[in-house]
Amino acid sequence: MGRKREIQHVEQIITNKTVIIDYMRSDCRAVAYNTVLLLAFGKETPDYELRLFALCSDLYYLSRLVFAGKPGISKLGSERYIKGLFEPHAETKDEIRSILEYWSRPSGVSFELSSKSLDVLFIKLTILEKIWARFLSSRYEQAYIEEFAYAFEYVLSDTDGKIAEPEYENEFSLFPSNYENFDYTEGIAELFLTVSKGY
Repeated sequence: MGRKREIQHVEQIITNKTVIIDYMRSDCRAVAYNTVLLLAFGKETPDYELRLFALCSDLYYLSRLVFAGKPGISKLGSERYIKGLFEPHAETKDEIRSILEYWSRPSGVSFELSSKSLDVLFIKLTILEKIWARFLSSRYEQAYIEEFAYAFEYVLSDTDGKIAEPEYENEFSLFPSNYENFDYTEGIAELFLTVSKGY
């Protein structure tokens, strides 16, 4: 009973570190591949909204998993989420190229694999990993499907790979403070909120 009272959000599920790491291991291929595919093809991705919703649902579920640590209810650190979700399949530009070559054939969508486009894609992926890892590791706030999706589309909208590293006002902040017009209630977030809540 004592542990249940420590949960800060009703969505949280108490488990242990091993289960969280195993869940990431079982889901990392789908997360990495879908993220790369969506960043590369953007809204031209076949079944774009469905694929993005599935991806953000996986991330949302992962964000709900917590464990009882010395300071109370805990999560893994941001870097551990990045390592668990993206390093096995999308850590390098060569791995990103392999994902795109693998998926471009069955998807029917061609992608120009120039060095410049790969550089931009790699920057976007790196930034998105950091934003999502912040969502996943926060012990103070709960990120939802629509917020994961909004962050994705915010990064996607950067066309030249010049998006800044995310900055935060303090350790409790969930959303970047240095991103202009970062309104996580608009755009795709509004649609996904409607779908996920059954409005």
